[in-house]
Amino acid sequence: MASHNSSGRSLLIIPVILAFFLILLPVALVFWISFFSTSFLAFPPPGYSLHWYRELLYRTSFVDAAALSLEIALISTVISVLSGLAASLALVHIRRGRELLQTFYLSPLTVPTIVTGIAIYVTFTQTERLLHLDLVPSMWLMTLGHVMVLIPTTIRLITSGLMGVNQSLEEAALNLGASRFQAFIWVVFPQLRPTIMAATIFAFIGSFGNLEISLMLVSPGHNMLPMETLNYVLWNMDPTIAALSSVQVVFIVILLFVVNRLVGLSIVF
Repeated sequence: MASHNSSGRSLLIIPVILAFFLILLPVALVFWISFFSTSFLAFPPPGYSLHWYRELLYRTSFVDAAALSLEIALISTVISVLSGLAASLALVHIRRGRELLQTFYLSPLTVPTIVTGIAIYVTFTQTERLLHLDLVPSMWLMTLGHVMVLIPTTIRLITSGLMGVNQSLEEAALNLGASRFQAFIWVVFPQLRPTIMAATIFAFIGSFGNLEISLMLVSPGHNMLPMETLNYVLWNMDPTIAALSSVQVVFIVILLFVVNRLVGLSIVF
């Protein structure tokens, strides 16, 4: 009987290993290609080099685009997480109409991001004509577009975290004389911190790698990193993009590792 159970578990492990292989194979190939010594893709490569990583530092277009993407991502993340936290607190404490309100908050997830970008562009273009103002394109409008796309994700994550908060502890703090704000800071927030950090990470990654909104709303002469990557791939075919992608993957992995060590994201995932 024991051997039968062990064989059954072994069979269940096989699809898990296969899924991990299919997920990690493209990433491994990108890392491998980034070390090719030649500008053309040949398998197997004639040699290996760090040339394409050094090339990234000399391309100011990539550096400037990465700096702009980082700036927009940080601003959008802060706004979307704070807005998502406020909306999630409302969803948890509202009794009547909660389902309708939650559906309204999450409705942008049903619309493709490129359609959202086009809708924002058309809306503000028409508003610009009516008010005779310069609205499109602009950096603040692109930030607004990123926030609109990110808020549903932050609401979904933070709301799920609030559902797992021990409400009796908050009620005990209120009964002992704490204000609602004090109870949130000292009782609810410590329990919610891993969820907020997870929402922050997902919002940052979603904004930093967003192409659709940026493509529609970016100002002339200011390219985001995904747009600069797309422009480069259209006219060049060498391992530079593989090196750039590898750097981004390493950056995100390090970010996840550090945050996990600080707040323990395993509680959320």
